[in-house]
Formats: sequence, C-alpha cells, structure tokens
Amino acid sequence: MQSFFKFCIVSKQIFVTGTKIPPSEKYKLPLKIDLRAKTSETDIVLCFGNGRIMLNHMYMRGMVAICDPTDGKPCFYNCTEIPPDEFADVEWILAREAMIIKVNGETRHFTPNYHYIEAFETNPGYEMSSEIGVTSFGGSLVTVESLRVTEI
Repeated sequence: MQSFFKFCIVSKQIFVTGTKIPPSEKYKLPLKIDLRAKTSETDIVLCFGNGRIMLNHMYMRGMVAICDPTDGKPCFYNCTEIPPDEFADVEWILAREAMIIKVNGETRHFTPNYHYIEAFETNPGYEMSSEIGVTSFGGSLVTVESLRVTEI
C-alpha cells in the first residue's frame, strides 16, 4: 500500500509517493533535478528561482514553456506531450554551459541562451540558490513518485 502526503511549495495539487524533500531546503546552481511524476490532465510545472518548466501546458499543447531562473523571462519550444496518468522521468539540467530538458531519456530542449548562463560567463563567482517547487494549473493533480536534486 502506498502512502500519499502533500508536498506543497506552490500548490495543493501535489502528492508525493516517496521521500519528501523539505520545502525550506535550498539548492545552488549549477544543478540537476530528476523528477518522476504524472499529471491527471495538464501542466507538470517544475520551479527553481524565478524559473520554471511547464510540460503539457494547458493553453499551448505540444509546447514546453521555459522561464529563465534569474529573470523569469518565458520562451516556448515544441515538445511532445506526456500522456495523462502515465509516469514520466523529467530531467532539468541547469548547467553552467547550457540548459537541458529530457523527458524519458530523450532530449527535448538544449540551449546555452539563458541569462543565468550569461551570469556564470561574466562572473565566475556567480551564485544563485533557491528552493525546488512542483505545481500544476487548472485543477490537474500531479503525483510525484520521486524528486532528486544534485548540485553539479
């Protein structure tokens, strides 16, 4: 029998089936976030700083919305949707050289064009830390099976 408990940083629509990551814990860039989750309908949202990735966007089907962690500036890219009620493995890598998003081992996004990367290039001592958040929109329920953060 699985036990469910709320993992609530930015939403009451999140349930976790594994180890709870304390909401108050902060992580430093560069880092890699591994999430195994499913959504009942739309919007699996992973957050760090002012940034986020939004998979299965409810208004832009077939797109991933990405916001830069430093300034929250959004951009949108084509991305295959995750079928509802099926667990998916999501990797969000915020490296010094590039941002990479993988879903089920397939690279869905790779680019060096983000402000946080510019900050590392212009200031090698640049530091940014934040909590990790998982949320959804539009009433969808996101179930988190695992969430692991690795500073790289």
